[in-house]
Amino acid sequence: MERVEGPSAKEQIIDISDRKAAEQALRDSEARFAGLADNIAQLALIADADGSITWYNRRWYEFTGCSPAEMLGWGWRTVHHPDYLEDVTVRFRKCIAARQAWEDTFPLRKADGTYRWFLSRAFPVRDEEGRVTRWYGTNTDITEQREAADTLKAHQAEITQLNVRLQRTMAESHHRIKNNLQALAAIIDMQIMSSDEFAPISAFHRLSRHVTALASLHDLLTAQIKTGADSFSAPLSATLERMLPILRAGAGSQEIELEAEHLSVSLDQAAAISLLVNELVTNAIKHGSGRIEIRVALQPGWPSTAERRGGPRVRLSVRDNGAGFPPGFDCATSAHTGLELVESMARYDLNGRILCANHPDGGAEVSVIFPLTRT
Repeated sequence: MERVEGPSAKEQIIDISDRKAAEQALRDSEARFAGLADNIAQLALIADADGSITWYNRRWYEFTGCSPAEMLGWGWRTVHHPDYLEDVTVRFRKCIAARQAWEDTFPLRKADGTYRWFLSRAFPVRDEEGRVTRWYGTNTDITEQREAADTLKAHQAEITQLNVRLQRTMAESHHRIKNNLQALAAIIDMQIMSSDEFAPISAFHRLSRHVTALASLHDLLTAQIKTGADSFSAPLSATLERMLPILRAGAGSQEIELEAEHLSVSLDQAAAISLLVNELVTNAIKHGSGRIEIRVALQPGWPSTAERRGGPRVRLSVRDNGAGFPPGFDCATSAHTGLELVESMARYDLNGRILCANHPDGGAEVSVIFPLTRT
């Protein structure tokens, strides 16, 4: 029988030394890996083939404030936001079952109880036969990026809104300028029809005041736009207050007083009212004397129920302390350039009517009653 000899003592010593060297190399490698993983910015993890977490880096425990025992397996679910937990779990299990890389975004709870958003990924590690043996994953804090993206999105929405508003404002401005030019053209035509070959200088003064009145309205609208206020309506009292210096400049020694309720009117109405008030005050300066009163208020009553259905009415009155209208005077039929213009604007621009009367306390009073239009 042949004798079989085992490894010599020397060979056994070499084998043990090689094994110890390999084990030491493995420990050194694990130490280097742990040192690297513990000091990266991300929260890192290792899971076994079925997705059960077996290891987290130091950053994970510092962030969550949890112990290793609490986090083993599927303990990570306890630090997820309850509003997102189930959806995250379903997507994670689906990727584990399909052996496909996983990526998701969700909030994780800090040790202090607050939440921060993370972009999380896990990649499968396969053996030589292609079987998944473990998963390596990271969680990257993206809270600041999300907040920056939300801020950018809000700014973009604001810019879009401002662009829409700018386009609307530009269109409205073109429309307003066109209407104002047409109004001035109508005033000039009426002056031409009522004059001979040569127009008096007073007619040019009147036209100049109309232009200045419209310019004053545009100044008010420009100021509104700069402050971010609505540029498609105008405060009536502010519109008339801006006109006062213009009116008083042509009134000489006559005083002009304004009493106006705080009403917001459409820009079409604001332009028509500016021209109308300018014309009424000009007539009051010419034909009246003493103090001129401008009053604007909501009309408390209106002749019929059918007419009241159209909304609130405004009463605009201009009164002087002169001799008043002669007996039988009719605003609608009397051939007078100023009142013809007032009648035209009251009817066609304001959809209202004009009333002429002598005030009980003396002087003439012209009132225009029209429906209020805010936009």
